Amino acid sequence: MSAHTVESAQVVLPCGEPISATIEFFTGIGFKVRTIVPADHPRMAVLEGHGLTVRLEVGTEAPPAHLRLLVSAGEPGTVTAPNGTIIEFATANPPLQVPPLVEEFVVTRMPTGDGADDSFGEGRAGMRYRDLIPSRLGGRFIASHILIPQGGPVGDYVHFHNIRFQMIYCYRGWVKVAYEDQGEPMLLQEGDCFLQPSTIRHRVLEASDRMQVIEIGCRPNTRPGATRPPLCPPACRCRIAGTVPTATASCSTRRLPPRGCRGAWPATSTATPASARRWMAWPGCGWCVRWVRPRR
Repeated sequence: MSAHTVESAQVVLPCGEPISATIEFFTGIGFKVRTIVPADHPRMAVLEGHGLTVRLEVGTEAPPAHLRLLVSAGEPGTVTAPNGTIIEFATANPPLQVPPLVEEFVVTRMPTGDGADDSFGEGRAGMRYRDLIPSRLGGRFIASHILIPQGGPVGDYVHFHNIRFQMIYCYRGWVKVAYEDQGEPMLLQEGDCFLQPSTIRHRVLEASDRMQVIEIGCRPNTRPGATRPPLCPPACRCRIAGTVPTATASCSTRRLPPRGCRGAWPATSTATPASARRWMAWPGCGWCVRWVRPRR
């Protein structure tokens, strides 16, 4: 597939006539009409709301969708739009509910020989995971033996875990991880142990050959709520990538955008050189104002 310069994204939803009924439904839950054509007999409309752009098309073969809107007030529930789209209203930050403990004696042995790596399944960013507590003790605990077979940079992404407790113990090799508000990336070596607070944003940067860690956590019995904003744009190679960018921001202090920053990194082709990319600064964010060039 050839490279594309993507400027925006739309979710295409089917719509019957009259389109006005579906438009009225979506505007009633906070969406705003951006375009509608043709004026004399509308068959397509684009609406925006809650960080989402939907494109209503009369006669399209696209199936109805399920949209999940995270709310801070109001009762959870679902409604169905005239075009068949299911709208789910879900609590943005649901309380963590730890399942009852179901105790049992568990022994999980590591296979030996040439097929030992086959006991690991594919996990996030090319990492290999081996489940140490298959029953999860009723769903309360999870324990994983994590292996990175090949050393070097790790194709991880900024993320967080909404959990009660998480511990990481380095069993073999070393791994470098960037953590939110913790300064320079941290090096976890054999024998080191980290306790990760719930929802702290982080990213695995680099690891040694056949690096192995043991991860133990207590996960809530609930669906995840709102996603948090990224630590920095993909090409902003400050604390996350360990280098200083040349065209986006003066990140000599290796600081990261604060929580709630509404700046954005426009979708661009992977072929676009980093020097041509720019972080779209959010005017109300002090970090953006100080560290990011105004977008021209």
